Amino acid sequence: MAKSIQYDQSFIDKLLERTEYELWFLEEVYDIAGKPLFPIWPDNPIYFLSEKKPLFATYCSGNITLFDWRTSFLTVGSPLIFVMAFKILDMFVDLVLEKNGVRQSHRFQEKIAKLKDGVVFPDFIHSRPWLEERFVGLYETLVPLRGTIIHDRHFGNTGGILKVSSSKKGVIGPEFKIEGEQLHALVLLVISIIRYVEGSWKINAYKEKFLRRAFDDLQIFHGCSLMGQLPPTFDTVRMYVMESGSISIDLGAIRKDLEQRYQGQDIIFDLRIIVVSNDRRPLAAYLIPWSEIEREGNELVTQSQLAKYVSSIPDDFRPDKIFQELKNG
Repeated sequence: MAKSIQYDQSFIDKLLERTEYELWFLEEVYDIAGKPLFPIWPDNPIYFLSEKKPLFATYCSGNITLFDWRTSFLTVGSPLIFVMAFKILDMFVDLVLEKNGVRQSHRFQEKIAKLKDGVVFPDFIHSRPWLEERFVGLYETLVPLRGTIIHDRHFGNTGGILKVSSSKKGVIGPEFKIEGEQLHALVLLVISIIRYVEGSWKINAYKEKFLRRAFDDLQIFHGCSLMGQLPPTFDTVRMYVMESGSISIDLGAIRKDLEQRYQGQDIIFDLRIIVVSNDRRPLAAYLIPWSEIEREGNELVTQSQLAKYVSSIPDDFRPDKIFQELKNG
């Protein structure tokens, strides 16, 4: 019978206490460089009242301040970012092993052996065998690379690519080239795992696909098979509708529009419906989550169902823009 481990609040408190600085550092360094890890975008696309096709906007973030060290820190500071990400993984592993009754050790090979010998992870990981397998493989591969950066000189940083080889006991291993996007994926993966385990983030369909894609992007580091996860994309689709006795939404048309826009991607979307009157007043707004949309067919008749999805009127509601469409219609 598999042993049961209770990951209680004391474990969460220790995890947050030990990783607080490193988590802050990684989130902050990408933010000050103009590339926040978790950007929030406005609703997109938007279906205006008299338009059958949506208006897609293109959003991006960046920092073009000239002669500012912040914009280049992600490039020159990649060894430090890598070590910080690994440190979070290592502190998490230490706490998991401690919870499993494993005697504390500073020898990485002993810790790796114990991870492979029936350790019970927190439920977020334990309930996802694909994640557990890749987590252990990732940790095992990163251990000697971290050792090189900390203790040796067999690494370099050229053109934003961190090049590092295992150099344990003087034996130089194959060179790993960690590009900026891979380092970005590693940081996102590490932060996400900690946040889901400690409970401040809640997993959903998009976030699960995001994790699977991140592991696929880092396949060279964990050595497990590719899961074939397409790049996931998430939008909040906004649709304006006129006040009437009923509301009928053509979900099939929305899916088709998004598929044409995001070819080769795994598409997930929430739907924000804003009901407006002839006198330019927004009457109500509703936000229907993907968990509900994916269960529906090609048509969503929602008048009797909308009450539980009531949301606030968006701050960017612009009657002049919306009703320009009515004048032209």
